[in-house]
Amino acid sequence: MKSYGIRNGVRPTITTAEEGTIALTAPDKGAIFYNTDTDSLRTWDGSAFQDAGGASGGATPVVVDMGAGVDIDFSAGDIFYKTLTANTTLTASGLVKGKTVKVVITGIFSLTWFSGMLATEVNGYAGNVNNVYYITCYDDTITPLFSTLFVPNLNQFTTPAIVSSSFGTNAINTPVGIQAGDSLYLLTSIWGSSSPALATGGGWSVIKSIVGGSGYPAYYLRLSAYHLLATGSEGSTIVGPGSGDNVCFLVRGGLGGISGITDTAPLTSPSSRSLASSVGYVGDVSLLFGGNVVGNPTGSGTGWVNYAQGNPIFGATYDHGSTAASNNYNANVNGTYTSGMMIVRIN
Repeated sequence: MKSYGIRNGVRPTITTAEEGTIALTAPDKGAIFYNTDTDSLRTWDGSAFQDAGGASGGATPVVVDMGAGVDIDFSAGDIFYKTLTANTTLTASGLVKGKTVKVVITGIFSLTWFSGMLATEVNGYAGNVNNVYYITCYDDTITPLFSTLFVPNLNQFTTPAIVSSSFGTNAINTPVGIQAGDSLYLLTSIWGSSSPALATGGGWSVIKSIVGGSGYPAYYLRLSAYHLLATGSEGSTIVGPGSGDNVCFLVRGGLGGISGITDTAPLTSPSSRSLASSVGYVGDVSLLFGGNVVGNPTGSGTGWVNYAQGNPIFGATYDHGSTAASNNYNANVNGTYTSGMMIVRIN
C-alpha cells in the first residue's frame, strides 16, 4: 500500500468526498492530507480521518474557570479565565513543552506573572477590560521559559488621534486611519450673547453639556461632548451637530465607553481655572477640553499632553496607563469673559 503521508515535502490534497472513498487501512495510520474543501490538514488515525493533531484535534478546547485559584496548569486545560479579586501572582504547573494556552484575565488589581515569561507585552494589563494572552511553553525544565502574545482588548482605548477644526465651522477633518467601529468623541465650545441651545443631530449622541455665564460683554458659553460610532465610510470631513461659531476637535478612540465625567461649569471673569480628572480605572484616558469666549487660553498639568491650544479652546489628554490617580489641569484664561472646562474619561 502506498503512503499517503508527506512525499518529497509535499502533502497530497483531498476533498471531503474523497475522504469517504479513499482506500486506507490500519497500516496507513499517520497519513496526512490537505482538505481543499475545508482548508485544513487531515490525518488518518488508522480507522477514520481526524483534524491534524490527533483524535482530539477537532474536540472542544478544555476551558478552566480559575475562580480563586492562581495556578495555570498546562496539562489541565486549553483556555483559562480569571477575574482578579485581589493583587495576584500567577503560577504555572503541568508544563507541556510546545503547548500554547489562552489566558483571559480581568479585574482592577495588580497582576504579576510567573517567572520565565520572556515577553514584555504581559505588562500591558488593564483591569477594566478582558486581557487575552497566548502563552507557549517552550522549555519545561526546572527553569521553564515561556513566550507570550498579548492581544489588547478592542474595548481598550489606544493613543488618540486629534484633529482641530477652524473657528466658525462644524465640519471637522476626519482622523487618519478611521475604521468601522471606532468611537468618535466630538468636543465643542459655543458662545453667544444669550444662552446657546444644545445642538443635536447627525447621529451624534450627547454625553454631557454644560452652560453658564451672562450676557454681553462676558457672554454665555456652552461646552458639549458627543459620541458617534464610525462606519468606516466617512469622507474627508465629518459634520458635527449644530452650526455657527463652533470650535471643535475630534478624537478617535477604541470601542471603549465613558467611565466618568468631571467638569467646572462656565463662569464669568475667572482669572484661571483648575480641574482634576476623577479617579478611574488603570488604562483609562482622560480627554480634557475647555472654552474661553475670547482670548488665547493655555493650560498645563503633570502627565497631561496638550493637543489643542488656541483662540478660544484648549484641550489635552491624560493616559492613566498604570495608575488610576487623578491629576489636576490648570488653565490660564481671559479674566474678562466666560470660561469652563470638562473632562471625559473613557476606557
